[in-house]
Amino acid sequence: MDIRELPLGDPPSPDGDSYLESTGAASRGDVDYEDFDESNKEQNGFLDLNNINKPLKEAWESGLMKLQNNLPKALTWGADKEYPIYDRRINFILPLAGRLDIFIRFMKNYEEVVLKTDEAVTLIVVLYLDGKNPIDYKRSENLIDYYNDNYSSDKQVKAVKMGSTTFSRGAALTEGIKLCEPEDLMFFVDVDMMFNFDTLRRIRINTIKYYQVYFPIVFSEYNPDVVNGEDYNKFKGDNVDTKTDLGRYDNIPTEGKTEREVTNLKYTKRIHDDFGYFRQYGFGILSIYKSDFESVGGFNLTIKGWGMEDVQLFETLIKSNLTVFRIADDSLVHIFHSVDCDKSLEASQYTMCLGTKASTYGSDKHMAYYMLNHPDVLWPPTEDKKGAS
Repeated sequence: MDIRELPLGDPPSPDGDSYLESTGAASRGDVDYEDFDESNKEQNGFLDLNNINKPLKEAWESGLMKLQNNLPKALTWGADKEYPIYDRRINFILPLAGRLDIFIRFMKNYEEVVLKTDEAVTLIVVLYLDGKNPIDYKRSENLIDYYNDNYSSDKQVKAVKMGSTTFSRGAALTEGIKLCEPEDLMFFVDVDMMFNFDTLRRIRINTIKYYQVYFPIVFSEYNPDVVNGEDYNKFKGDNVDTKTDLGRYDNIPTEGKTEREVTNLKYTKRIHDDFGYFRQYGFGILSIYKSDFESVGGFNLTIKGWGMEDVQLFETLIKSNLTVFRIADDSLVHIFHSVDCDKSLEASQYTMCLGTKASTYGSDKHMAYYMLNHPDVLWPPTEDKKGAS
């Protein structure tokens, strides 16, 4: 269950009978409210009414009916401001340079969670030519065209083609933002991320226009060669099975589950200290309204190369009047990939890159096993000096 605090101040938070009267919810009996977080089966299982005496049961059901009739699908501030909760469209903005195989994996995830469902999500891909893999540019275009040809117009994937322009993540996101309206909800995402329906729900709940932005703390996978490597999981000579499946299920159990639940399981990784860590100091994944983004000045576009643009934006938002909401989100999983740090980067960027590379290699336990199995790494042998007695 997710708990969200409604904003106070400007715009004011509606509460009490006056708000219900202003929306007409108090007098309407046709408001169709359904809990967004839990399935009907889970709700019905919360309390077994068959075991309650008749007067109490009738009072309970009457109270639930009144509550249901008084809960609107949107909160309204005045005549011209509406704060929709459940049906807000999310604009995913994805910078991409090369990495076709990873983009194919991302699009398969996106297809099952968004394109095949009624989720209100738009994907904006900002496409750059990667000099190391130039053919990926055209193939990525073809992949976008494939999905646009196979799904209706309201499910179109938008492409911003940057060609051979020098890649910068901040600049790429800024180009994607240009396709959004001031009132749009935006989600900055990377091609390495896996997400599910829980992700979409949390974005909608935790991002509050004029008040709050959402920086989820994502789960980042370790190197699978380390996670499954014998040197990193047992002492030499021990007969212990260390092979581990990084995925949550080999064969997803479908009995008694809805399609959405099965999809959630498919794109949820097992969260465990041996498999990865929550990236507390990663700020690249962000959900924010365009109007709020523009109010703080956006990205520093003078930053070139890997990293720092997200850190500076985070620091700017911390100093602003907006609340920055941070929490570990186990529905967002960063799939492991090797990190190459360019020595030509600014010193602060290069140091940050090396830190990320080291953090994603393996856990403290993995490193301890490796060092104990290879003492020469800590205490390399030294040759006796000539002439020593």
